[in-house]
Amino acid sequence: ADTLVDQPELGAIAFAFKKPHRWTAPEIAFARSVAHLVALLFSACRNAETLATLEQVGEGIYTEDTNGVVRYANRAARALAQREVGETINRFPRPHTPLDGESDIHEMRQEDRDLQVQRIRMPNGGTLVRINDVTARNAANAERRKLEARLLQSAKMEAIGQLAGGVAHDFNNVLGAIMGFAGFLVQDLPERSTERGFAERILKACERSKGLVEQVLAFARTRTVEHDVVDLSLMVKRSSDFLAGLVPPHITVTLSFSDDALPVLGSAAQMGQLVTNLCLNARDSFGGGPGTIRVTARPISALEIESLKNSPHSHSERIFGDWQEGHAYCLL
Repeated sequence: ADTLVDQPELGAIAFAFKKPHRWTAPEIAFARSVAHLVALLFSACRNAETLATLEQVGEGIYTEDTNGVVRYANRAARALAQREVGETINRFPRPHTPLDGESDIHEMRQEDRDLQVQRIRMPNGGTLVRINDVTARNAANAERRKLEARLLQSAKMEAIGQLAGGVAHDFNNVLGAIMGFAGFLVQDLPERSTERGFAERILKACERSKGLVEQVLAFARTRTVEHDVVDLSLMVKRSSDFLAGLVPPHITVTLSFSDDALPVLGSAAQMGQLVTNLCLNARDSFGGGPGTIRVTARPISALEIESLKNSPHSHSERIFGDWQEGHAYCLL
């Protein structure tokens, strides 16, 4: 008697008598029943092995009948199912739209995970659902797109830097001509004349402009920013004439700096631009009305540093860098 009805050549079970025997219908029926029972045992063993294998698969797999009732779910699918408080039914991830064709693929978000859900229609009318956690893959793709955007931005900045470098070189040549002729005027004009004062102011403005050109060239990566010892007090003092020309007459600029030198390590051009930007921001904050801008440069005490480090900061404040013990600092 064949043990597998649909595949008769794969297995059979034999019954025999020691002597010649005429088989009766009940005996034949019994033999076939025993063969079918053995086939069920074989099938159960194979199914158990298959289910044990599916339990070890990292991909979530579950099946549901035509009514949407889950008939089987492996360990990964059960782990993804959400259990509501007070309910005994696991809520498996499933798209909200019905399955129209033979299969479809959806991506959905569950809690803090990205899931890819594939549904396949089974021959009996049920549905096989495969679930993959693609959170890591999506994060990697997002990081790759971010790196591509940074690379594109870097290419744009490189092009802008080359353009800025060319403009800065040309501007530097123009400044050289202006400074040369202004220097001739300073040499030829009387020492205390108004015209010589104007020429000296032209030279000072050109010196500041040269500092700006240095910054542009540093931005263009054609040269590095030179850091040197800068006297912060002297820099603030020399900024008085230039700052006065940046603000309207109804705004007063007052300077407060130490009589002693305040040596700091940095770029004189960048620090001068810093003072200029701070004053411009202060000027704009008045909204066209009168006011006073105070520029202060002085040493800062260790107590002030500790207070700054330990005091709470608002959302609009930022702290950059670390304080080094034993170093002196200045306040601007």
